[in-house]
Amino acid sequence: EDIITLAGQGSKKKAEIAVESDAEVKRFLGRIATARGVDLEAWETGLRTVVLAAGARFLEAMLSGMGTGRQAEGVLCSCGIRMQSVGIRPKRLMTILGEVNLSRSWFVCPECGEGCSALDKALDIAGTGFSPGLRRLMARAGSRFLEVP
Repeated sequence: EDIITLAGQGSKKKAEIAVESDAEVKRFLGRIATARGVDLEAWETGLRTVVLAAGARFLEAMLSGMGTGRQAEGVLCSCGIRMQSVGIRPKRLMTILGEVNLSRSWFVCPECGEGCSALDKALDIAGTGFSPGLRRLMARAGSRFLEVP
C-alpha cells in the first residue's frame, strides 16, 4: 500500500506508517546511512524536504474526490439563483506542505454568469491559490517588515 491509497482510508496510524514507508523518504534515509561524514544541516534540510513532499502528497490524497459529485443542497449564487454544474475543474493550491492539485465541481449562475466551487468556499480558498495556513504564514512574514510608529 502507498501513501495515496492509505490517505483515502482516513486512518491516522496507517498514514504514519505510509509516510515511513514512502519510497522517497526511504531513498533519502538510505543515502544518509551510507554517507561518509556527518553533515547535520544537510540531513535536516533534506529530511525536511522529503517529509514535506510526502505530507503534500498525503494532503492531496485526502482532498481527492471531496469537491466532486452531487451536492446535498443546491448551490446558490449571490444573486439568489440556483447555479448549474458545468463539470470538474482543476485547481493548484500552494500549502505549507507544498503544492497540491484539486479537482472540484464548478458551478455557474445561468442568470449572471458568476462561477464558484462549493469546495473552494468550504476550504476557504475561493479566489486564491493559497491555503489558509500558508496565507497566515505569509501575513506573519509580511508583518515583520511593517514599520510601527
